[in-house]
Amino acid sequence: MSTHLTEMTTEQCWEFLHHNQQHYGRIALSIGAEVDIYPVSYVIADGKIFFRTSEQVKFASVTISRKAAFEVDEVVDGVARCVVVKGTASWISPEDAAERADIAQLATDASGAATNWVEIAPERVRGSQFAVVSH
Repeated sequence: MSTHLTEMTTEQCWEFLHHNQQHYGRIALSIGAEVDIYPVSYVIADGKIFFRTSEQVKFASVTISRKAAFEVDEVVDGVARCVVVKGTASWISPEDAAERADIAQLATDASGAATNWVEIAPERVRGSQFAVVSH
């Protein structure tokens, strides 16, 4: 169903993350031996990834483990792309987040429960892409 897989450069990965049409990704976090994946909307600023969450499992995972993997993928115009960022997640106080106009654009969920900000400081960024052919 696909053809030749090519690795994306670090610059291509960041370009993709900045200009992804949906600005939705998945965050993988762990507590002990358990790893869970959650959908999040995100914004990028200062070379870091930011998202909001409520005080539930995601937030607890960030404050306990701090290791995270973030993935965004899409298929546009017959090309599939996937970027994975691995790094350290940190909680940001609402006061600090309020002072950051570059991340304030990230809307909360409809219930207003997502009041906790999380920042992922990247340690590794990898991406790949391939043409999708239908049969």
